[in-house]
Amino acid sequence: METLLVVPVFTIAVALFAVLILLHFVPMGLWISALAADVSISLFNLVGMRFRRVEPRMIVIPLIKGTKAGLGLNVNQLEAHYLAGGNVDNVVDALIAAHRAQIDLTFEQAAAIDLAGRNVLEAVQMSVNPKVIETPIVSAVAANGIELKIKARVTVRANIDRLVGGAGEPTIIARVGEGIVTTVGSSQSHTDVLANPDDISKTVLGKGLDAWFAHEFRRAGFNPDAVWPRASDPRVLPTDITALLQRVPADLREDLSARLLKLRAVAPQDASILGRAYTKQVDVVMSSWSTGPELLLSTKSQSSSFGKNLPNRFEEAYGDAGNLRARYPLAAVGFAFVLSSAIHAEPSQLERAIDMMRKLRDRGDGNGYTATCLLMYDASPSGAVSILTDAIPADLGAPQFIDTMITTILDAAPASSHRTVRDRRQGYLLLGE
Repeated sequence: METLLVVPVFTIAVALFAVLILLHFVPMGLWISALAADVSISLFNLVGMRFRRVEPRMIVIPLIKGTKAGLGLNVNQLEAHYLAGGNVDNVVDALIAAHRAQIDLTFEQAAAIDLAGRNVLEAVQMSVNPKVIETPIVSAVAANGIELKIKARVTVRANIDRLVGGAGEPTIIARVGEGIVTTVGSSQSHTDVLANPDDISKTVLGKGLDAWFAHEFRRAGFNPDAVWPRASDPRVLPTDITALLQRVPADLREDLSARLLKLRAVAPQDASILGRAYTKQVDVVMSSWSTGPELLLSTKSQSSSFGKNLPNRFEEAYGDAGNLRARYPLAAVGFAFVLSSAIHAEPSQLERAIDMMRKLRDRGDGNGYTATCLLMYDASPSGAVSILTDAIPADLGAPQFIDTMITTILDAAPASSHRTVRDRRQGYLLLGE
């Protein structure tokens, strides 16, 4: 009698174990949920995920959400992103949020942002609702020896198209702090800073403009480490030094990097380029030891006293162009000038600025700039700064400027160099397109 009872109990145990194994490899619950949500996915596909080391729940649930939101996603897209180490659920939530906010965001863009280590859902939310970043207290000393302690608030809005490779929150805080130190340090008295706090905003705008131009050249396909300012600190670092640090043994890299980056000759705060007559600080540079400078871009700004100071500004700019072009005739040498919208109160001066920016260009004698760009900004009483484009002629706009600079670089370089840029050239979209 006891023997007869053991056999059924053992059989039941084996059967239960087999059922559990089956349910592990065949997630019936997920399959039924997918069918109920009108999502087409086969049992064989779910079983295959197990063998491909993919957690089915991490694919099916986001797929259901995406399908109900009308995104038109498929299993292969989500599974490939999961295997690449991405957060599928966060990407789908971001796509849903972008779809509801009528933001043009593709799955490929969202996946790239996620794999780059950025929170794509937060980026979408920030593109709708700007985020206010508060910097830590920055200590800076004016020329008269008085120390100022300054805290700034920065309003940032995420740009989805430029998020990959763009500045993150720590970089923004660092650059704002750098702008504060630069503004205070260049002031003769601390009272000048207290009387004109918007000078800090203008300095930060200038440094942000440099970073933006550098980003656009990196986006075009140029070597990211060769374009200064770099996306990460140090802002200026020769590509050969970067290559050296990547090749030394790991146990030596940290110490060697710390020693090299302390040398201002190796990693200066700004790029100073020797021209024919004098050394000139250049705001955006692409250079290496093997090629020399290929891109030299200077930026200047003016917010007031247009009638008095515009001639002096253009005289300086023309002299700088001759100084650099005489030593580097094949380099793309550009000039970007930023004006405050306050110039609208002086229409004749705006016309003058447009005329002079056109005349600063090279007319075939090798003396002017390769290209020039005119930008206009408006600063609100709250400190928010916005770029205005409607008042600027197309031939002085950023798209034409960047396109001309890139074309000049490629024309001067051998066909074997800058292959990535050349390969992208046919499909490269100018800014604003």
